[in-house]
Parts: sequence; structure tokens; C-alpha cells
Amino acid sequence: MYHTCFICGYQTLPERCDWEICSNCFWEDDVWPNGPTITSSANGSMSIAQAQANYIVYGAVLPEMVEHTRPPLPEMGKDPAWEPYPEAIQLAKRIQQQREMHGG
Repeated sequence: MYHTCFICGYQTLPERCDWEICSNCFWEDDVWPNGPTITSSANGSMSIAQAQANYIVYGAVLPEMVEHTRPPLPEMGKDPAWEPYPEAIQLAKRIQQQREMHGG
């Protein structure tokens, strides 16, 4: 049984909050998020909302980490109860707008 990654929503983590790295988004699972502003020291003090926004836009917690990710295995399905925080969706829209303005 796998646990749901708080960033991508896929069931990729063999243990919860045990410094496991999600193979789908490259989040190091070190904190229990009690809201979008909770930060993770293992992930460069990034907030949960920022990591979710980056995943929405880039497919990884940071654009440079995409090369370290892979699609989830069949047994690692998306958790139907998972949703990104509204703050993450708003932030992802802003990131995407900035990328479009700068041609990227």
C-alpha cells in the first residue's frame, strides 16, 4: 500500500513523512501539511502551495527536477480525494502567465 503524495496526489510514497521522495513529482515527504503555507526544510523551505503550483505548471516541484521524475506505476493511482489547494491553483495561473509573457 502506498500513501498519497501531498503535492501531486498520486499514491507513490511507501511511508508517510519519512523523508521518502515521490517518484512522480520529486517532493521529499518530510512534513505533514496542515495548510498551503506549511514549509518543508527538505525542499528548500518551499511551501506546499508553491510545490503544488510548480507541479501543476512544470510536472515537478521545481522545473529542474523534471528529469528526475517518472509517471506513476499502475499500482500508484491518483487519490480520488486529493485536490490541490486553491492557493496553489491561483499561484500556478500566475506562474503560467509569467511564462507566457516571457516566451517560456
